[in-house]
Amino acid sequence: ETNETNETNETNETCVLMCDRLSEDLVGERLISTMKAGKDAARRLGSKVMCLPATAELVCAPLELRCVECLGFDTSKANALRFTAHAKDVPPASTRVWKCEMCSWRNVPQAKACELCRGTQRQRSVVDQHRARRQDSSGWWPLDLDTEAKRAGENGCICRLCGKEQIVCSFDFNEATFEQQCFVLDRTFEAKVLQHCHVNAIAAWWRLRGPSGAIVDTGPEMAGNPLSWPAKRQAVFYLGYEVGVEQDEVLRFRMQFSDEKSRIHFEMLEPRLVDRMGLIKFHIDIVNEKVLEELHSKLDVKTNRLSVDMKNDAGGGSGAPLQKALKRGDKLLTFGPFDLVPDTLTEDVWKRVRDRLERHSSRPKRGDQPIRCTFQHGVFEGTRRWPLPTLCDGAIIPRQPSFFEHFGLSVTSYLALLEWEMQDFVKSHGRCPQILELHCSPVPLLSMCASRQGARAWAVEAIPDLRDLALETVRDYGLEMTFQQPGLANYRFFGGKMPGDPAVRILKPLLSTSMEIGDPKCLDGDRADLVVCRPESGGPLGLDYLETMWHAFEELLKSGGRLVPSTLVVRVMAVEWMPWVDASAESTCYLQPIFGLKHQQVLLEDLKPLTSQATIPIDLTSRLEPDETGELEVHQAGLVTAFALWHEPHSPALPPGKNKGYVTVCFVTPQMVNQGQRIPFHLSIQECELTAALPRSTEEK
Repeated sequence: ETNETNETNETNETCVLMCDRLSEDLVGERLISTMKAGKDAARRLGSKVMCLPATAELVCAPLELRCVECLGFDTSKANALRFTAHAKDVPPASTRVWKCEMCSWRNVPQAKACELCRGTQRQRSVVDQHRARRQDSSGWWPLDLDTEAKRAGENGCICRLCGKEQIVCSFDFNEATFEQQCFVLDRTFEAKVLQHCHVNAIAAWWRLRGPSGAIVDTGPEMAGNPLSWPAKRQAVFYLGYEVGVEQDEVLRFRMQFSDEKSRIHFEMLEPRLVDRMGLIKFHIDIVNEKVLEELHSKLDVKTNRLSVDMKNDAGGGSGAPLQKALKRGDKLLTFGPFDLVPDTLTEDVWKRVRDRLERHSSRPKRGDQPIRCTFQHGVFEGTRRWPLPTLCDGAIIPRQPSFFEHFGLSVTSYLALLEWEMQDFVKSHGRCPQILELHCSPVPLLSMCASRQGARAWAVEAIPDLRDLALETVRDYGLEMTFQQPGLANYRFFGGKMPGDPAVRILKPLLSTSMEIGDPKCLDGDRADLVVCRPESGGPLGLDYLETMWHAFEELLKSGGRLVPSTLVVRVMAVEWMPWVDASAESTCYLQPIFGLKHQQVLLEDLKPLTSQATIPIDLTSRLEPDETGELEVHQAGLVTAFALWHEPHSPALPPGKNKGYVTVCFVTPQMVNQGQRIPFHLSIQECELTAALPRSTEEK
């Protein structure tokens, strides 16, 4: 600091500034501004300044991180919960098109009732009327991409870098150009695509260089960097859309800095999103038998996709070449004037087309046109923009990685239990049960699996945006329930269901505790035979889930109906979790109990178990909140820093499983323990979530 007489204190000393403020979710936590402020303060003292690190480079790479498939169903709708919501002004309800909740028909603003089904418009809540602005959520999410890639295969997900890493900006703290570098707030960069993929995110990390050339890199090992920081997470920015791209294609992004270089907004400039959403198609005209035979030999009629490439000399209308060479995986959308359903181009159809070509070539008529086939590039499929969710103050989107395991193999135990209950119901009643799935999320996996096995299922989701995505998923597989056969047309010809067929009905968005029995389109006006609801995989068990199951057992089940599951088992174990030992980024977790953070989702394999497991059953048919006290026997000496707990469905039909996923870690005051010692714990609902803690008397000691 300068003295009051404004005299400069010039010295020959060298001031060394060191800063390692690398917060993953904020991309540096103001690393640049901190170093700039430190240099300004040191210069006022007249000292020479040397900065460590000497250079900070921000490295970015396009990323594909998304759910793909589980149990043969497309789970990509769950990716809507991965991205960042941006502030956006929403026009008043009276000046925009509204969608009917019963039939999904979009109506003009002036219509008071649906033009198709005459359903009434849903009244907007008071909050929506007074707050017509969508909230802005956290733009970054810290993820360990190496861990995500390792677990992606078993959970039906994809995690891979789509292009080579690019140094998008560099800050030289010891150079005079550092001041000018701080003023640059807008940049563009390009990345070459390594393989066919769907880009939906940008991964960013730091590369720090010292004066002598030493390098520290916080990037993942999948980037091929041998100098990566062990267990360091990377910042991931979700774009809000998924774009299908081809190998060797060049992507161009624009990045804008904000909040003192701690936040960056990315926008894809090339390719344009509209060019990948099916608006651009490619055509081939069948003008002769040569073109027909080539198409017949290269088309997989079961999927309507090309099995090999078609060169652009195959011929188009009037002998012209194709608009663009068709590649393997491209999908045939229309054949002449007809939209194609997979596995409909039989040999009889091909024979009729040959006969037509021969007839018109020998006896041409005025106005004859060749049969035109319309293709879409297979790599463009799945390109879409996700709807912007409406967020309240304090809401966080995107979700944690443990949430997306809800759409992976964690569903298998609940599906096995549901199938066992269905078989037992059929044996005792002689018919398939009526199933109600609560909190179905964007992908109602259990309902769709039940309908494939002959049951009729209803699913409810309280969030309107997620409910619309669930309806899209059901319609994509032709499983939507119908209650009448319109007109005298054969409704099955259009791929629909007949009344009474096994199918899935997505109910209007509402809380399950607000459901009223009697609607003929909900469980045929009756109660359910089976009610199924899955808690979030890896997350803490909430009081809302218990209240949902209690209400379902009392109000939504028939006499003799069953909850699936009817009992949960909670397992508790004392663990040692010291991530700072292996240079992990979560070293501040040791201080989290002091600052009020009570629990976190962690992979069980990252924890060091010190005690035996305690098993506590929770009866979901009884309105009793869990409140248990027990002891754990220490098997290995160490430092207890937390209790790990997780929940599993319990049934005689299920074999005991081994948890390999995420668990909830409840932090406690660290204490050393020896082998044979017993550690007491108290399991109860705290702030609407199930937590494990030391008893109050033990904690005071």
